[in-house]
Amino acid sequence: MTLSMSGFNPGSINVYLIRDSIGYTIVDTGWDTPPAVESLQSQLAEAGIRFAEIKRVLITHGHVDHLGNSHRFKQSNNATVYIHQNEIELIKIRFKDGDNFIPMTDLFLSNHGVPASELTPPDFKIPAVPKLFEPDILLKGGEMIACGDFNFQVINTPGHTPGHVSFYEPGKKFLISGDVLLPTIATNAAFHVQHIKNPLKKYMETLTTLRRLEINLVLPAHEYIFSGARARLDELINRQIRKSEDVRKVLAGGTPQSAYDVARALSWSPKTQATNWPNLTGWDKRFAILLTIAHLEEMAADGKISRFLQDGTIYYR
Repeated sequence: MTLSMSGFNPGSINVYLIRDSIGYTIVDTGWDTPPAVESLQSQLAEAGIRFAEIKRVLITHGHVDHLGNSHRFKQSNNATVYIHQNEIELIKIRFKDGDNFIPMTDLFLSNHGVPASELTPPDFKIPAVPKLFEPDILLKGGEMIACGDFNFQVINTPGHTPGHVSFYEPGKKFLISGDVLLPTIATNAAFHVQHIKNPLKKYMETLTTLRRLEINLVLPAHEYIFSGARARLDELINRQIRKSEDVRKVLAGGTPQSAYDVARALSWSPKTQATNWPNLTGWDKRFAILLTIAHLEEMAADGKISRFLQDGTIYYR
């Protein structure tokens, strides 16, 4: 089922409904906004499925568009909710302490050289903050989940978030990929205040892990179902390598630069490689800086560049 995410790009999320011995299992739930909830209810009704028949919820990761409606199934159906253990801290910080999330991120960006004019507008609020609850089963990766005609292997696929998981059906050779493998969009493996220490390294390890699997069909959380997983994985791996090479070229002159300086010198359009800094929207600039930090931190961890603090700002050389 495709649920609206009006006002955001991409503008929708795919959730997957699987007939099960206990009723139905749903993978991800969309976010808790009236249009998304109405769409969810109408599509269930079209399929002749009662809301109360959904007894199990599998969450790929802790972003609002993926877990937003989980509380509805938990409260009304007493559904069993599964999520990876490494997502719990992310959820608590982002949603229980949501008022501090934006100020924390702005301070983080400021430390990386971002001027006040490029920081968050003061009236911005996180959209559709979900109602929180305790999940029933914390995943670690490696588990097998029997689900109707399918047996899903839980694969921990971090990088986009610390505890992102994908669900692989080894017999049917398909993957419910969440956000880590999309047909045209490059997954955001950005560095931010709530993330793992080296998200880009984890993301590259995830892509390598998935490349070892025999995947005939990918069921992603955004865009459309597709085949050709290995070629797409190779494309994503090569894209990250090229971006790191571009970062190294920016630093090649030897002058220390902040992440903000580096981000402004890079091209950011994934299809044309032609979009320069002035053409980006405010949020595109924000993500560009966070992605740049991920590349810089990965390179610093490998000893390819140095990192130092000067007058309250982090520089790379």
